[in-house]
Amino acid sequence: MAELLNVKRSAVSKYESGSIPLTDETILTLADRFGVSTDYLLGHTDVPNPVTDSINLDTLEYALFDEVRELDDKSKETRYR
Repeated sequence: MAELLNVKRSAVSKYESGSIPLTDETILTLADRFGVSTDYLLGHTDVPNPVTDSINLDTLEYALFDEVRELDDKSKETRYR
């Protein structure tokens, strides 16, 4: 988990114990990496990903969705608008 978040292992331990709060950036990173919404991570919904769970996507469509999600804003603007 520390590697995933690019933090020290001690920071992960502190997150888990509640001694330090997760930053907004960390929550967004976790949501992105696990393909769930921030609301799901925070316990506000039982639906992991309301956007993709509300429509039927096949495996290729999920792969393309993930590929686009990883692009920076400039690349998205250039390629898809």
